[in-house]
Amino acid sequence: RKSFLAIVREVKRLVSVLELPQSVHDETLCISKKVVKKDLLKSHTANSMVAASLYIVCKLMRYPITLEWKDSKKRK
Repeated sequence: RKSFLAIVREVKRLVSVLELPQSVHDETLCISKKVVKKDLLKSHTANSMVAASLYIVCKLMRYPITLEWKDSKKRK
């Protein structure tokens, strides 16, 4: 339960940073909940699972997203 709260916070943070709609947030939480429920998170961090779930949702919903952060040009 404690780890799922961390997952919820991370989904909310990423959706906010990437300026994605609520529908992406909701679907990402749905997938994340299924992963936790099926106990598939054993060898991976919650953050990596959230990132993967978010990426999958964006692709399924045809939201343009890359594996690079939006501000990657600022860091160079």
